[in-house]
Amino acid sequence: FQAEDGIRDQPRSRGLGDVYKRQPQRISMLDSMNLWINIAREPLLEVMQRVDLIIINDGEVRMLADDENLIRASHAVRKMTSASTLIVKRGEHGVLAFHGEDIIALPAFPTADVCDPTGCGDTFAGTLAAYIASGEGPLQRNELRTALVAATVSASFTLQSFGVQALQSMTSEAFEERMHQFESILS
Repeated sequence: FQAEDGIRDQPRSRGLGDVYKRQPQRISMLDSMNLWINIAREPLLEVMQRVDLIIINDGEVRMLADDENLIRASHAVRKMTSASTLIVKRGEHGVLAFHGEDIIALPAFPTADVCDPTGCGDTFAGTLAAYIASGEGPLQRNELRTALVAATVSASFTLQSFGVQALQSMTSEAFEERMHQFESILS
């Protein structure tokens, strides 16, 4: 329909089936959790087979693959899903990304100011999605690495307070400074 300001609104989705029918502009992503593995494993795997990039934590990848070895479990999940990219969040131990034949391993940003990790995974996934969505064409390794660095840095702000307080007070200067610090650590 046409709004008063002349901007045409997009029709709202009527259900999850409509989401499947829409084509992503660049890539499709899924960020899951252990609850869905426990209560809806097969439907979750069906959805995972429809996306390009999956974000799960180390416990979830082990649970899905029924294998305690993180590398074997990650390879098994990629085979189960055919996802071109698997991101495995490892909490205070960083992140592993499997992209094509490449593996990217990054540590967590080191901080002594840990208040509450709640929401760090969501911050990580949202930042990753924003960075990837801003690009064009096939996702390249260096672009994925940059997105992972930014996601790691963003999550490091989240754990410094309860809720979204640290994110709300974060300035672009503070973010860029921490990005620079993290790149220095990585080099």
